[in-house]
Amino acid sequence: MRATNTFQALCLGATLGLTGCVTVYDHGDRGYGPPPHARAYGYDREDDDVEYAYDNHLDVYTVVGFPELWFSDGWYYRHTRGYWERCDRPRDGHWGRADWAYVPPRLRPRYGDYHGGGHDGWDRRDTRRDEHHERVDARREQRDERTDWRHDRRDERQAEHHERVDARREARDDRADWRHDRHDAKQADHHERVDARHEQRRERADARHDERAEREQQRHERRDYAGPVE
Repeated sequence: MRATNTFQALCLGATLGLTGCVTVYDHGDRGYGPPPHARAYGYDREDDDVEYAYDNHLDVYTVVGFPELWFSDGWYYRHTRGYWERCDRPRDGHWGRADWAYVPPRLRPRYGDYHGGGHDGWDRRDTRRDEHHERVDARREQRDERTDWRHDRRDERQAEHHERVDARREARDDRADWRHDRHDAKQADHHERVDARHEQRRERADARHDERAEREQQRHERRDYAGPVE
């Protein structure tokens, strides 16, 4: 009888132990284990077209098909560049840096980032990382300033080059205009000389024609004065 009771007690304990894997705890005060809407061996629904499998050791969900990606309390978590990030969707989301206080407790030491010390240790690491990012941003800003200075200097040199080119082109155009004006002046002077020579020739021809006409008239007058020849 005692053995039967003992066997029943063991069976009951085993049953309770198995049901403990799927025990539903209140979210505000629960031990480690699946939340109320989960099963012990996987998530029974899909969000964002992905499937979840509950990890009892980490107390978070692993996202099937996404290595090193976890889901907990509506957030996706990943570890990159030495710190944690989180996002509200696994695809095409904006990943932002996650404060250590918001990372699921069992997930924090997975990459050796947490070695005890409470929130002060997290704050010191956050401070060091923030200082590192500030230095990186400062170097990037200095690099951008140097790049802008080089671009401005290049633009100034290009502007000066274009000014010199325009000045040379303007001087070349002025010389070309001067040569054209000089050529036009020479041609005008040449035409004036030619016209003057033509005018002189016409005047001399008219003078010779007048002389011939006058001599012819004088000859007729002398002949008329001498009278008829007997």
